[in-house]
Amino acid sequence: MEFLNPLPKTGTIAFAEICRQLKVTDVDQRGRILEFVRQNKARIRPTPDDEWMSDELVSYYLDSVIRTDREVEMAYTPFEAAAALVSLFNWLLSHEPDGRQRAAKIAHRLADLFRKSSPEIQNRIETGFLEHALETPIARPIFAFWSQDPILADSHSAALAWGLAHSIEKVA
Repeated sequence: MEFLNPLPKTGTIAFAEICRQLKVTDVDQRGRILEFVRQNKARIRPTPDDEWMSDELVSYYLDSVIRTDREVEMAYTPFEAAAALVSLFNWLLSHEPDGRQRAAKIAHRLADLFRKSSPEIQNRIETGFLEHALETPIARPIFAFWSQDPILADSHSAALAWGLAHSIEKVA
C-alpha cells in the first residue's frame, strides 16, 4: 500500500499518526489507510476501538457513495460503498448495547446527505443502501422518520416496498 506519508513497515505506530493521515481529503488514500489499520490494528497504540473504526468506515463509505470523479482508481465504486455500508449497518444492529444507536446515527447522516444531494446521489442512497437495509425487519423502525419528511418520504416508500419484497425474514 502506498501512502502520502509512509507508515513504518514494522514496529508500533502512533494512533495520532493514523488520525493525522486520515484528515486527507483524497477518498482513495483514506481507504488505503483504513485497510492498513484493519490489517495492522495490533501495531497501533493506543489500539483503535470498534466504535472509532466503524465511525471512520461510515464516513469513508458515505464519501465513496457521493463520489463523482470516475477517472481515478477507486477502492469502492459508489454502489460497492453503499453495499459495504449496509453490511456495517447490519453488523451494528446485531451488537448491543449501543449498536442500534450507532445504526440510527447512520440513518440520520444518510437523511442529511440525501436532502442536500443531486438526484443521482439520491438514487445511489435509495437503491444502493436503503432498499437493502430495509430488507432486514429490525432496520425498518430506524428509518421510520424518513416517511414523515417530505424530501425523504417517496424514497423511503419505494425502498420499503423493495425491502418488504426481498425481506430476509424466514417464512414459516
